[in-house]
Amino acid sequence: MIHNVDARTFSVECDHIITAPPSVMPFAAVAKQWVLIFSDVEQTHLWRELLESQDYRYVRTGAWVKQPAFGWEACTIAHSWGQMPQPFGPSPVWRHDSPYGIEQPLALLLEVLERFTKPGDVVCDPFMGTGTVVKAAHQSGRRFVGIDIDPERCREVEAWLTEHNK
Repeated sequence: MIHNVDARTFSVECDHIITAPPSVMPFAAVAKQWVLIFSDVEQTHLWRELLESQDYRYVRTGAWVKQPAFGWEACTIAHSWGQMPQPFGPSPVWRHDSPYGIEQPLALLLEVLERFTKPGDVVCDPFMGTGTVVKAAHQSGRRFVGIDIDPERCREVEAWLTEHNK
């Protein structure tokens, strides 16, 4: 399901939130389990504080190593206060090509979904952008909620979903 609304005010409950917001800002979506926020490393402490203020438990910071030579991006990992499984193995470090240096590649998000979610879970991306989380969720048998304030982005992701549901 795609929603063309402001994520700061649109409330939705889901199993997991996986997103890469443009800046540190609260959002109204509520996750029953995992929250993963991809951001600059300089923002991780701010995300940790915000998530803890919203009653999530900070777990650790992971890293997406952008290959071949784009550096890395932090991933703040938090969980609701229920029982927490240990899905990410010894280290939440992912190495994936980054052809553009900014957008998370589909292969990265497919791996993240495999480690943190189960088929049928509802995954929410409150800052959907080009819809890579939605596309990965669709391809891996997860349900999804995509939210973006830009109507053009919503139309593009809906068109992709229509084309891939044939």
